[in-house]
Amino acid sequence: RQLEIVHRSGRNLLRLIDDILDLSKITAGKMEALREDFDPSLLIREAVETVRPLCEQKKLALRLDLPASLPPLIHSDRNILERGLTNLLGNAVKFTTQGEIAVTAQFHPPLLRLAVRDTGIGIPANRLKEIFEPFRQLETSESRRQGGTGLGLAISQRLLAILGGTITVASTPGEGSTFTLEVPVEVPRTKAGRKARAGRPQTSAKAPAAPPKWRRHRRHILVVEDDENTRYAMQYILEDQGYQVSFAEGGEQALLKAQHERPHLILMDIMMPQMDGYRVARTLKTQKQLAHIPGAGRRLR
Repeated sequence: RQLEIVHRSGRNLLRLIDDILDLSKITAGKMEALREDFDPSLLIREAVETVRPLCEQKKLALRLDLPASLPPLIHSDRNILERGLTNLLGNAVKFTTQGEIAVTAQFHPPLLRLAVRDTGIGIPANRLKEIFEPFRQLETSESRRQGGTGLGLAISQRLLAILGGTITVASTPGEGSTFTLEVPVEVPRTKAGRKARAGRPQTSAKAPAAPPKWRRHRRHILVVEDDENTRYAMQYILEDQGYQVSFAEGGEQALLKAQHERPHLILMDIMMPQMDGYRVARTLKTQKQLAHIPGAGRRLR
């Protein structure tokens, strides 16, 4: 379990470093397109399959519309197109709690158009430009819960610009968004068969281990954290030091647990959905039976 956490966290850190390096290369004008012949239908299907497990987990419908007019081969940078589409799909699933994700493709020579529509939280019109800026995310409870660096759209848009492409967005708050990727491509004259690819193995994160039963002679710490990896790491560190640990995944649960368990200390994340750490701390200080409990909070992401 510990190795899984280390591996997952290391992979996320490596992805972040790669994103920052790519952004630096793009800004410096050192990123070049590597064009090749490939099957656009296969690329789109593979990108869609990467988010299918999460859609099933969240009970979201996932729809794909590939027209017969789509050419069997195109000549472009496969990695850039795949990265852009995968990013749009990932964001759509991340910010949609019910409804569906729909992917459509159109080809009007020389333009390939890929649209990802969701029924998620939507984006206010005056904030649409912000989401394409590096390290910028909309400050909502959902964005805080999901985390992220705010680099995905910025990098995808700049990479597509290398190919002469664009990403546009239309959105209605509370109803959803449609992101459209449009890029000029060439259609090779040669005919080649489509290569079949094996399906990608899927992995799923295990539920966090249940906290140990109370041992009243030990100092009790209540950890308030909505991220599974951080909860596990805190449990491992604190129990190794001899502390008794219990967990709350959000502010409201933290207040209930604090009243019931009366911990000696509360360690709390600041950025949490519904009720953030500041509000929890203020509420605790208004309750006489809990006001004496020391607490510490920090931005853990």
